[in-house]
Amino acid sequence: MFEETINSLRHSRSSFEDKVQDSFGRSINDKVFDPTDNELGRLEGAYTEAEVKKREINAITMELRTIL
Repeated sequence: MFEETINSLRHSRSSFEDKVQDSFGRSINDKVFDPTDNELGRLEGAYTEAEVKKREINAITMELRTIL
């Protein structure tokens, strides 16, 4: 789900780094691209964990339905 967004961000970052190679560019990289990339990574991890929990809950629900 997040893969396309992460890839797009990384492409934009690479393109930006190719064009702006001064202290301003490093500052944008450090203050915009790095934190955004990190946050997207955390969101992707949380989403993946939620999907696993969802499958677990669905499996338990199905077991309960067979018991009833």
